[in-house]
Amino acid sequence: MKIKNTVYINIIAIAGALLLISSNCAKNTFKQLVVSGEVATVLSGSKANMNQLYTLVARTTIDGFNINDIPQLEPPSIDSSGNLNLPDLPASLEPVTDASVTIDTISLKHETGGFYMSAPTQLQTLKKYNFHIETPDSTNADGYVYLPGQFSIVSISDTLLSVDSLADINVNWSKSDSASKYLVMVQFVDTSGTVTKYNTTVKDTTCVIPANTFTDENGAGLSGKYLLEIGAVYGGLSASTFTNGSLIGALGMLAGITIAQPAPVIVQ
Repeated sequence: MKIKNTVYINIIAIAGALLLISSNCAKNTFKQLVVSGEVATVLSGSKANMNQLYTLVARTTIDGFNINDIPQLEPPSIDSSGNLNLPDLPASLEPVTDASVTIDTISLKHETGGFYMSAPTQLQTLKKYNFHIETPDSTNADGYVYLPGQFSIVSISDTLLSVDSLADINVNWSKSDSASKYLVMVQFVDTSGTVTKYNTTVKDTTCVIPANTFTDENGAGLSGKYLLEIGAVYGGLSASTFTNGSLIGALGMLAGITIAQPAPVIVQ
């Protein structure tokens, strides 16, 4: 799913995904609000915090609850035409187009297919952000995250690789206050946009990027530009860390992510 983004985004705040599980006593099913969401900010070189917020709201009726039906939300990529790449809903989920969604005092407007967005605004690191979601049937969910403190990539063992002699890359970064873990991503950049080539989480402030990150599907070196991104994370990121956390009135996961200024890696 793609929607046109007319504003350059160097900070993205991701509010959350809502699933409503319907109740049917005869089938021993239940109605449960489930929230998956993120507030994320990317630090530019000037530290200017510009962002856009979006929220995914959907409902489904299933016998029992399967956490794998929750879309994992990550800071979305933008293609060369300025289109914001958003995750598609599983077939079992029906978009909710008339929910009320706010983060602090910011109201999000429904745009398309259950996705709610706001106009660009500002985010502050080390600040608490409060979520409030109200569905058409007056079911409420509330939660919060803290946006981790500013930090930066300190060293990269190599930023210019030969396509014929690829090697692992060692990366180190400074500590971010309020972060419990770090998201490490490598994106390949081409004319059609970006493709995630490596994605992992670590608890330390160092990581080794394997050489095969910079290869194609046949294992051959893939020349071009890559972006290395390190995100400091508060909260949960995936269904494997499914927990109530700070949420009241719902199950699910919320995360605050501060992403250091991305660093380019060139393979030639």
